Amino acid sequence: MLAIMDLIKQTTAPADDNDVSPVSKDVTPVSIFKAMPFLEVEFNNGVLGVERVMQQVAPRLIKSHLAFPFLTAKLQQHPELRIVYAIRNPYDTLVSLYHQLQDAKSLGAFQGTWDQFFEMMMSGEPPFGHFFVFILEWYQFLMRRPNTLILSYEQLKLRHHDTVKVISQFMGYTLSDYKIDRIVQKTSSDAMSKEIDAYMAAEEGRDDDQGPSTKFIRKGLVGGWEDDNCYSQTQIDTVRTRCQELGKFLNLPDTDPLMFIWTAPRSPPPSR
Repeated sequence: MLAIMDLIKQTTAPADDNDVSPVSKDVTPVSIFKAMPFLEVEFNNGVLGVERVMQQVAPRLIKSHLAFPFLTAKLQQHPELRIVYAIRNPYDTLVSLYHQLQDAKSLGAFQGTWDQFFEMMMSGEPPFGHFFVFILEWYQFLMRRPNTLILSYEQLKLRHHDTVKVISQFMGYTLSDYKIDRIVQKTSSDAMSKEIDAYMAAEEGRDDDQGPSTKFIRKGLVGGWEDDNCYSQTQIDTVRTRCQELGKFLNLPDTDPLMFIWTAPRSPPPSR
């Protein structure tokens, strides 16, 4: 999602839908780490994410994983700010986070078992709090907020081209189908994995964290959690129950992105 928004911003809007000029060769997904600063991160060189944000030229792209209470005041004061809120099936999200935290030295390089990690996520011990409370607080606010686009990772994988178009229009850009297709190509899981892995080793402040031996994009599949065999049946039931309770509490329609994550088809197995 971050790379898509960065590429959209870098791409000049065409005069009409027949425009076939190529996306600049200099436009690559690896620029997202500086083009879209991580607001709450302090890099190993001492540079704060917020400092990088202040160095950006408007319109700025900002990334954050902060819980809602930390950003409430500013977002309420500035309803003109555009927010793209991305969600993903919790089964895939938790497995992905588990593997990422094992590799991330700056976050303590989690050494526990999957069961310990799962209990930690369900009890609210992580820095961002309880996993489902985190979603609930953001969703309650964003559902009634203007200038907000809520998308699921599953939507993006299933309808990559259409989702890029929706994001570009939300950002205020009009792109030809050709340029959208080029962005789709550059932000496929395979393309992103190759470029991001190489870039992570060279990015200042990242070499102590995730180096060339660590894959930043591990799989990028929908439903890939089923192949990892992490979850017990009790854990599967716990996650599903929590999500169903969340959907009922928010009174969400079946078409809502939070509901779509349960019906999205699995990604086909990777070719060998």
